[in-house]
Amino acid sequence: MSLWLWKGRGNSQELIHCRHCLRPFERTHMLVECRSRTCEVRDEVGVLGPRRFDAAEAGLWRDGRLHLDEEACPYCDVTGSLETVCPHCRQPLGIDQGEDQVFAIIGASAAGKTHFLAAVLHQLLEAEGAGSAWKVALSEAEMRVFRERYLDPLFEELRVLSATPHGLEAELRLTLENVADGRRVLLVFRDLSGEIFVDPELLSRLSFLRYARGVLLMTDPLAFPPPAGRTPGDAAAATQSALAWRENGQPDALEILTTYRQVLEDRDRKADEAALPLRPEDKVLAVTVTKVDLVLPAGHPFWQPERDGHLEAGFWERRGDEGAEVLRWVEENLSRKLVRETRSFADVGWFFTSSIGYPLQPDRDRLPRPPQPRRVLEPIFGLLDRLTAAEDAGDGGGDPPAGGRPGPRRRDRGEDWGL
Repeated sequence: MSLWLWKGRGNSQELIHCRHCLRPFERTHMLVECRSRTCEVRDEVGVLGPRRFDAAEAGLWRDGRLHLDEEACPYCDVTGSLETVCPHCRQPLGIDQGEDQVFAIIGASAAGKTHFLAAVLHQLLEAEGAGSAWKVALSEAEMRVFRERYLDPLFEELRVLSATPHGLEAELRLTLENVADGRRVLLVFRDLSGEIFVDPELLSRLSFLRYARGVLLMTDPLAFPPPAGRTPGDAAAATQSALAWRENGQPDALEILTTYRQVLEDRDRKADEAALPLRPEDKVLAVTVTKVDLVLPAGHPFWQPERDGHLEAGFWERRGDEGAEVLRWVEENLSRKLVRETRSFADVGWFFTSSIGYPLQPDRDRLPRPPQPRRVLEPIFGLLDRLTAAEDAGDGGGDPPAGGRPGPRRRDRGEDWGL
């Protein structure tokens, strides 16, 4: 699964990279395509297709911003038909201004990537918490795809979503606008089969994973055997017993991360890629433990109260205490080696999420009641916040702390999380 994010900020003369062909171009040199049927033209071999033209030459760049929504096509005079495309490969960019952020979501087949995507869509489209802070712009066709593929099967028909087919799914796009500050974000998702992530040859072909600055590593607790030496009286053993771990042949998050690191480090960096985040140390990693409803009861302090802090600037730092508790639980109950490897891989944060919201026994194909996703947006908005803060510091918005990474801001939680 990949998530591409274009933010409405930055100098209009800076280079950006197409998320399809990954070739660079100046922001003001992107092309505009008219999707009106009355504006179609024939190309050099006589094939009828959309008209494309230079946005700057057409006068669509004004005040450092590309105006498309309110402008009519200068050729056919139709409003609302213009879309940005890459000047190299002619693929749609879906932005009116901004710089690109690429988020990669990686994990094994059983890690819960598809359910996580469905829960994220539901929270953004349906839930009042996210909807009160972000406006979602979708065409009728895009909404139909979201509903048919993800939302209706899971939230209406109560069907457990099937595993992603081996190969690449079509990308799905979701445009958000922050109600408070007008910041525009384009989320582009691509669901990938989990088998891809343990095959270095296949993984190396997916070039967009190399360019990802933010990485969500999704780990399923069921993939790790219970730690040796636990006794039934241990608190950790009591929660671990709910996992009913059984060997199912699925790779764990450590294997996924190892393969990803191998692909990143084995490829030679080209001269024009020097500034791109191609190495692990150039990235930010959000380790996300899924299916946490299997190990934390509904009344556990971690779930109460659920907040909208992930929608505010500084969320990555403010949740430092909670992240430390998640890290400690992973180290004690899943894998100390995973903790060591993630720390050596990149700047890392730790998250618990629940896409279903209540315990669901493995191998069930129907849900007993509608899902109630818990804290699924936090890894995404946490990464966005962390990367934005790093860019602001690099642009003169403030000096980063010693070591180049902001440390967690301590706060009094007022209670023992007892993970």
